[in-house]
Amino acid sequence: MKKLLFLSAIALSLSGCNLDNDPTEEELTHEYLSDHVGLYETAYELEGHAMLARLAVSDLGATLVLTNDMEVSISLSAEVVDQNLEFASQQSCTDVGSGFSCTLTSQTINLARIDTRHYTAVNQLAGDYRVIAEEQVVDINLDSQGTFVAQFQGCNITGTISTENTFFSVTPAANSCGSEHAVGVAFSNNYEFDPTSLEVYLPGSVLSGEWVKM
Repeated sequence: MKKLLFLSAIALSLSGCNLDNDPTEEELTHEYLSDHVGLYETAYELEGHAMLARLAVSDLGATLVLTNDMEVSISLSAEVVDQNLEFASQQSCTDVGSGFSCTLTSQTINLARIDTRHYTAVNQLAGDYRVIAEEQVVDINLDSQGTFVAQFQGCNITGTISTENTFFSVTPAANSCGSEHAVGVAFSNNYEFDPTSLEVYLPGSVLSGEWVKM
């Protein structure tokens, strides 16, 4: 009897260990993002207007950028839900092996992975930039390590820019006047030489816009 009780205790202990070792939701999200790091894009038509959809996935998050034929863009942050990327307004993207199938504004489009590698290193981006935020000029300093500091309405916003193969990942880490947790993407206007500006998309952040190098 004691032997049976002892074996039962071991079985319960092992069972508990297995449950404790189950990956957390945060770990599953990080694994999903890591498996899909890259840039995906396609051109499509919406109500007679040409559109460009770009989906940038990094280890830290996913950002969807939609640009119309007037070069007006919106950006949306994604949440990983049941192995899908979900955005605001019931928009979502599903992995289809070679890319993503995305439902955008009641139509489905396929985004293919872009494998063209750019040659701009983070240290080549270093310098002083300006962006227009809420009709005000915001000064930004970006150092050779990819760390930036911006001043806006008396507040300091700090963050980092890191290099992916086909885009730059942007992460504001702190705001002296409040929280700033946006994860976004940046594209250089010149991938081989010193860029004169950066297209920065940070959903919900005042730093989202064209950073012009001074």
